[in-house]
Amino acid sequence: MISLANTDDSFINIYKTYRNTVFGIAFNYTKSNADACDIVQDVFIKYLSSKNTFNGDEHIKAWFIRVTINESKKHMMSSWR
Repeated sequence: MISLANTDDSFINIYKTYRNTVFGIAFNYTKSNADACDIVQDVFIKYLSSKNTFNGDEHIKAWFIRVTINESKKHMMSSWR
């Protein structure tokens, strides 16, 4: 099992691995660089504050995809848009 560690090195590795995937999904929903960057920030903040433990890389990737989709939908439904 992979534990969600809040160490700088582990976060940097996770960020480098999944940032493009998260940005791509967010951009696909919003069609805006600024909005996609905001969603990326929100998703990684959720990751850092999450208490989840992951069973492997595929589980982490699935978590990022699902959370990004949910954040993108939430952003699109926001009254600020």
